[in-house]
Amino acid sequence: MTPRGIGFELTVHDIERGDGYVSCGIKKDSGDDPDVTNGMIVYARVEKTDAPHEIFIDGGVGIGRVTKPGLDQPVGNAAINSTPRRMISGELRQVCEDYGYAGGGRQNRRIIHSGQLRRRLYQKRTAYQSRNRRDDLKFHRRCV
Repeated sequence: MTPRGIGFELTVHDIERGDGYVSCGIKKDSGDDPDVTNGMIVYARVEKTDAPHEIFIDGGVGIGRVTKPGLDQPVGNAAINSTPRRMISGELRQVCEDYGYAGGGRQNRRIIHSGQLRRRLYQKRTAYQSRNRRDDLKFHRRCV
């Protein structure tokens, strides 16, 4: 469901389940407001936590950090805006409720081909800092 309540279907890529976590990827469609991540696969990993009913959302490889005031999130947070954060939290809470899970969750997002993203982005003109690491390639190989 989009933020405006429009339903749609997505293809889920690279599903991985493990002890206390699940991860997968979705090809991003930026819709009528395209940005530099349009068309890239955004991976999400959700882990169970002991914090009751708490949902933590963070960014990993390829997800930037806010470095200057003025954006939707405070400096230091992952560059994930409030609308996607609300949508993620809402869906995670619903899944927890559907399955009677009273614990919390930690959701971490990644963009594997963050080198392509960096080339598209003017870092000096934005409040964004890349989080590219060598484990980017290791994670990609594990998912292919």
